[in-house]
Amino acid sequence: MIADDHEIVLIGLKKLFEDKEDIKIIGTAADGRQLLEQLNQNAHETDVVITDIGMPDIDGLDLIPKIKKNWPQLKILVLSAYTESEWIERVFKLGADGFIHKNSSHEEIPQAIRTVLQNKKFLSRKIENDLYLETIEKKTQKHSLSRLSEQEYRVLKLIVQGKSNKEIAAHLSLQASTVSTYKNRIFEKFHVQNLSELIAVTLKNKIIH
Repeated sequence: MIADDHEIVLIGLKKLFEDKEDIKIIGTAADGRQLLEQLNQNAHETDVVITDIGMPDIDGLDLIPKIKKNWPQLKILVLSAYTESEWIERVFKLGADGFIHKNSSHEEIPQAIRTVLQNKKFLSRKIENDLYLETIEKKTQKHSLSRLSEQEYRVLKLIVQGKSNKEIAAHLSLQASTVSTYKNRIFEKFHVQNLSELIAVTLKNKIIH
């Protein structure tokens, strides 16, 4: 099953798998909510889910733990244009089984599916190369997305969207004082003093999609 908000990607993957006897597409979705609805009906026929990160409604980062909680037997492959280590670390931490770059060769995607079905992790060759270069170039990088807890990341996304503490509290079903605590932790982890600096850091380092 595949989730991506770009129709051309869905069409391309359908075409790619047409001649693969061991791979069958059960369904496609334009966002995470549609995918969850389809899984409620067809999870018993599904072995692997391929999902993008940035999608409307429910994005890939929120989708992964929902799938793993409800259907722990399913393998999850993230298909994305991102190569930054923060994104790779986060999706694996959330429970993804593999990460495929959207510029990968056609041969790599079926290979990724077969690899995770053998209970192995998969990482695109391009990402492996990019991560190696990034490790060399960014050894002293301070602003690591992987330092944030899941709730801190959700708060951060809403902060960057311009939400007030009261609005964030209502959205996440938290107390306003709890939101303030999360915000202070985020400031500390990103070594910033105010909201303007935090937003600048997230934009510069592409922390929020």
